[in-house]
Amino acid sequence: MGLLQLSNKTLFFLAVLLVILAFCSDVDKTSATVPQIKGVSVYILSTPKTSYDFQGEIKLGLVMSGSNESMLTDLVDKAKKKFPQVDAIVLHDVTFERADAIKFK
Repeated sequence: MGLLQLSNKTLFFLAVLLVILAFCSDVDKTSATVPQIKGVSVYILSTPKTSYDFQGEIKLGLVMSGSNESMLTDLVDKAKKKFPQVDAIVLHDVTFERADAIKFK
């Protein structure tokens, strides 16, 4: 009978431990690694959690050809030329026509 009580205690302890671990494993599903092009972070349809200052808008204009990568590189080049202290660009849609240049605080 002593072995049976120990088994119940062990099972109870394991059940409590599993419940505690389930609540402790709260994973932040809103974090991501942000790609960089030429040292400038590129946020597409997202915004950084870190505080930042808006530097200005960069316009690429309507582009009928070219890969997404080349259009992003063009936006980064324009941002670096117009705002030399730029840390990141933020694209609010997938047209690649314009982006916001930002500087982290």
